[in-house]
Amino acid sequence: MGFKAGQVNLPLDENDMIIPSNTDFLDTWEAMEDLVADKMVKAIGVSNFSSKQIARILNKPGLKIKPAVNQVTLFLDLDILVFCFLEAFGDAISLPMKISLQH
Repeated sequence: MGFKAGQVNLPLDENDMIIPSNTDFLDTWEAMEDLVADKMVKAIGVSNFSSKQIARILNKPGLKIKPAVNQVTLFLDLDILVFCFLEAFGDAISLPMKISLQH
């Protein structure tokens, strides 16, 4: 989730709730693909994405670069880790305590 653009880093409404951006993360993904093309970064990935969100990226028309990683915390749903391992990334999933699943 991104925050609403503006003059403050953490925009809050009158109830002190964060004001989210209305930018679709697929638009952000395209901008990150451009960073790789411009050799500003070597790889791009996501953090704490659900399998549904990852599938949206993988099924995006014109996708140039698949996510290199989905950095997740261990308490997240195991289904997400299995999806990432089998469907999305394939190379490796690193878990806390130096445990690694190799595909």
